[in-house]
Amino acid sequence: MTLTTSHPTTHGQRIRTGIAGEFFVAGELTRRGWIATLTSKNTPGVDILASRPADEDPTGKTQARIDVKTRTEAGRGAWWLGGELRLTGRHDFYVLVDIGDEDGHERPRYWIIPAQVANQRKVYNGSQIRSRDVKEYEGRWELLGGAPARRRQLAGM
Repeated sequence: MTLTTSHPTTHGQRIRTGIAGEFFVAGELTRRGWIATLTSKNTPGVDILASRPADEDPTGKTQARIDVKTRTEAGRGAWWLGGELRLTGRHDFYVLVDIGDEDGHERPRYWIIPAQVANQRKVYNGSQIRSRDVKEYEGRWELLGGAPARRRQLAGM
């Protein structure tokens, strides 16, 4: 839940931007057929827990733990990680969000990155992930576990 900007912002603005990113990701997951739950803030490194509905995945194996990192247009070069990346498992992901301009004229953009990859792509003593280092992960929602055919149609895929 971190914001990168090239100009000073208040702590409150950064917090609100991060929360907006989490809600955008949860909404997009729901639109794609996932059950997505925002965690309480006492869950270090995990902003969203997501799983497939039981009728689509009776085994309950399609699940994901997600840490959301958010930026605005001012921080387009990279995402600030705010410290150590804690997720490392095969069901762990980082979703990087660019929520665009402050006027809301741009749609959010998403990069879905497996935790192992994110941990390898960190730069500047592990404090950032640069846009150019993860460009192939933009819009890669299928990495979370794939969408059933009827859900793909709803998601406009």
